[in-house]
Amino acid sequence: MTTVVALLLLAAAAVHRPDVVLGLFVLGAVFIPLERRWPVRRQPVLREGFGADVVHFIVDQVLAGAVVTVLAIQVVPILEPLLPNLDHYVHGPWRLALAAVVGEVLGYWGHRAMHRVPSLWRLHAIHHSSPTMDWLAPNRRHVFDTALGQAASIIPLLAIGLSPPMVTGWFVLRRAQGLFVHANLRWEFRLLRWFVATPHFHHWHHSADPRFFDTNFAGQCPALDWLFGTLHMPAKEWPESYGLPAPGRAIPNGYLARLAWPFQVGVDLVESAEGRGRRRRARVRVGGLLLGGLAVAGVASAITPAPPAWSFSCTATTPFQSVVISPVGVVVQHVDGGLDKTRLVSIEGTPALGVGLRVVQRSGAPLTIRIAARQYGLTVEGAEGVSVGRCRRLADRSIPR
Repeated sequence: MTTVVALLLLAAAAVHRPDVVLGLFVLGAVFIPLERRWPVRRQPVLREGFGADVVHFIVDQVLAGAVVTVLAIQVVPILEPLLPNLDHYVHGPWRLALAAVVGEVLGYWGHRAMHRVPSLWRLHAIHHSSPTMDWLAPNRRHVFDTALGQAASIIPLLAIGLSPPMVTGWFVLRRAQGLFVHANLRWEFRLLRWFVATPHFHHWHHSADPRFFDTNFAGQCPALDWLFGTLHMPAKEWPESYGLPAPGRAIPNGYLARLAWPFQVGVDLVESAEGRGRRRRARVRVGGLLLGGLAVAGVASAITPAPPAWSFSCTATTPFQSVVISPVGVVVQHVDGGLDKTRLVSIEGTPALGVGLRVVQRSGAPLTIRIAARQYGLTVEGAEGVSVGRCRRLADRSIPR
């Protein structure tokens, strides 16, 4: 019966997201030949648990995506007013770099929490139950574990103002890297191993030896583990075995059984004395970096000139054509070509962040300009009527005089 239910879930998810099914075949066509050519261990492609992991790959992506969407809708509006909107200060390729750095740090601590918080570990332990490592192994996760892991990075990135396409691009790269580091590939990339996560790096995270349970949490950059004292990456050495000791080995192979397992039994994670020693050294590294960062920031603030004043350029509907607003004043262009300039009478909100209400006076008639937070939606109310539009930030030198 459970097999039938799992197959029905698989069929429903495949119909809803055929792209995920296509991705499964494409990834298999790429990774399987590579794993046959450069394996860490010789093992069959259709190893134990392969079928259930295929169900995880397809069904969990659909279900976890729905959960993350619901969480984002509820949580992002709460976090947005509390965090800076970085998307309006970082442009071009630097946006993707910012998403990668912020997402990596958030992912590291979210992953570490999965190991250290007992209720989260009961979900995450399913991921560590596989006794073999290959490209399909990272999909062996409880759907809530998948959703929480994704939400820990995606929601904060959206909350600091990075656009959904940018966050999606970062997530696709992270997803591909996640498959790669689990693959049965004897690749180390020794020259780049401190900055690019490899199978050699991540396989130690899945070692069945309890001494290494609390190591190598980073998704893409092993230097984070060095910084926080959780790195274990001996050259030319690989784990002897993978998976969990008892009672972790009792985790079932069936998809539905795995979903129910965390709510039936707990698994304790043992932290080694070696791990505690690494953490003490990490506190010294982090403290030194923080002090160095504060010193650099202090010097930079002393020699860096003040940033240009905020300003916005807006396009609008009839009767207005465009609006430029800044501390200098407001320039309003009408559809008929007329141009009006005026000073600000009052400002409410935080203009430098594009938040709040701007009120101006023009030719004796009141003119109210509202620029909405985040999306920079424009509303202009004057004697001629109401106009709406969209704004973008400008450098101060671009303000018409």
